[in-house]
Amino acid sequence: MESDLYEMLPLEHLVTIHDKSRKPVTKSDRKPGPYPYYGASGVTDYVEGYIFDGNYVLLAEDGDNLRTRNTPIAFMAKGKFWVNNHAHIVKAKDGESSSYICYALQVANITSYISGSTRPKITQADMRKIPVSAPPSIVRDSIAHILGSLDSKIELNRQTNQTLEQMAQALFKSWFVDFDPVIDMALAAGNLIPEELQARTKRRQQQLAKPDHKPLPDDILQLFPSEFELTEELGWVPLGWEVLTLADITTELRRGISPKYIEEGGIKVVNQRCIRGHEVDFNLCRQNDTNLRNITGRELQVGDVLVNSTGVGTLGRIASVKYLDAATVVDSHVTVVRPNPAKYSPSVFAQLMVSKEREIEALGEGSTGQTELSRKILSEQLALVPDIELLRAADQLFVKLSAASVTNVKQVNTLGQLRDTLLPKLISGELRLPPEAVCGEDTKLS
Repeated sequence: MESDLYEMLPLEHLVTIHDKSRKPVTKSDRKPGPYPYYGASGVTDYVEGYIFDGNYVLLAEDGDNLRTRNTPIAFMAKGKFWVNNHAHIVKAKDGESSSYICYALQVANITSYISGSTRPKITQADMRKIPVSAPPSIVRDSIAHILGSLDSKIELNRQTNQTLEQMAQALFKSWFVDFDPVIDMALAAGNLIPEELQARTKRRQQQLAKPDHKPLPDDILQLFPSEFELTEELGWVPLGWEVLTLADITTELRRGISPKYIEEGGIKVVNQRCIRGHEVDFNLCRQNDTNLRNITGRELQVGDVLVNSTGVGTLGRIASVKYLDAATVVDSHVTVVRPNPAKYSPSVFAQLMVSKEREIEALGEGSTGQTELSRKILSEQLALVPDIELLRAADQLFVKLSAASVTNVKQVNTLGQLRDTLLPKLISGELRLPPEAVCGEDTKLS
């Protein structure tokens, strides 16, 4: 982005370049660990080692996103991490703000610095030349402070949602996978617990003995049976709970449309990129031209579960539709799974599907280059179905967690739109800061 107010400097004048330290590792050779493994568009994995430690800016080196810019081409990497060779890595020179460099690159005009006809690429030589708006240092710090405050709040909301998701998954696992309340009821009644569940029972007894253990309210506990029964399909399960297939407990299980995309004015289309962290990022949706591709009867509903059904690495990823602000469909790479509320409460069903995510990932068929999850195979997957009254009681708890998550997501969207509006105006100087502005204090815009 050009600026009539501020000096434009080549990127190499403001940063040190650390590309030589990058080291790609094939997925088969990566060892899982706590450290982020970055590529051109962000974190792609977590590994046991790291090659950088500090605050750096990563700039995408290649990929279609350099032209489409559907997601930021530059982003911060902080702490200990690993980087492959699809992202340039730079660090602000002494006295400069890495955060400001990152924001400035997000709106920089890079068109003439991209090469490659089939796969866009920015070479290191061209990266050095990218012009960056360079206001006085105090202005850069204040811009980074304003935008960073918004990003910090966005990140806090996202972390809160991760905690809410973990709480929901832990509750589902306790009730419907480990059968903790059924064990509690069996122990209280003196009923025999199968040998296969004795190890689980011992762990549960240790939990019950802890001083901080909070027992379930009696009205909920009484909804669970106090005995187990042996099933051919799933082994020992709570007495009276049914073993059914996904086809038995859903009203929809289908792929989406093959859309005809337009730039604006169409219907939102969720694709594989939109399914992240068990949520749907509607900001990444494209638009379908309904005059060319009919969507009648294909619109999503709140409570639907979406399953990525093609590809390598993304197949089996799951997200639940917790809210909708406009008519939305999915494309043909995504399967819509809609629970039958008379048989399985929607919010509990979402957690059921999340609990089966790893199993679903393993169901893909096809070559290593392209795997496919058929609707038939997905529909045949088994599900343990408790009493409907228990599901409704659980639904009330999961709905509260979901509502809190939706509130945070909507706030993230509002803050993100504000940041994206301010970003180019601040970097260009269209929205100016007073010279006396001090980073970290309330900064007035003019």
